[in-house]
Amino acid sequence: MFMTPFNVCFRAFNKIVLNNFLREKIKFNAVQSALHHGLLAANTVIAGMKKCEFY
Repeated sequence: MFMTPFNVCFRAFNKIVLNNFLREKIKFNAVQSALHHGLLAANTVIAGMKKCEFY
């Protein structure tokens, strides 16, 4: 495998893109799980309030 300048640039570019992609993916997953937990908490509170109304 010849190491041409283009090859080196391409590999560096790939590495940067992949790292950014993974970082964004992790961020996205974190946001998603936070939203999910927020929704669960909201649902729990709403369910609790509904229960209180019945008692």
